[in-house]
Amino acid sequence: MQDAPKPAQTSSGALSAPSATPDNLKFWLDMLAGVANLATLAASLLAIFLWLKNRHKISSAFALLLDFSYQLTLGELKEKLERLNEYNANEASEVEEIRNILHEIAGQISGNSRLVHAMPGLSAKFESLAGRKLSEPLKRALVSELREKIRTIQVSNFEVNL
Repeated sequence: MQDAPKPAQTSSGALSAPSATPDNLKFWLDMLAGVANLATLAASLLAIFLWLKNRHKISSAFALLLDFSYQLTLGELKEKLERLNEYNANEASEVEEIRNILHEIAGQISGNSRLVHAMPGLSAKFESLAGRKLSEPLKRALVSELREKIRTIQVSNFEVNL
């Protein structure tokens, strides 16, 4: 059995308090860990309570974020269409940039499941147009088709949100 530490004597002859022992330090660390675990438990219970109480508001907020993201994607597609209109397919120097933009549009449509569902087959049209000889009337027709589909999607989203 280990003896308890004896108080040390200072140069003036007074006794000082015993230093912290490993057992004493372990006790306080265990107490601190217990308090931390109780705080974690309380925070978890509070989060569950708030989720149960406000689950409709939380799900509405997530739906709003998803709709906002969808609208951003539609806006980006419209910007790409405007960029596409700046180039002429009859100019040999601009054909490569037109192909790049067509591939970007096809990739963005293919990467968004809502757009694939809303515009089936349109991504494949853009890919096939990018892979063959381009003509200005064909490019303009495809741009107009996509612009009209985007407009229809935006109107239908507006009607659903009313």
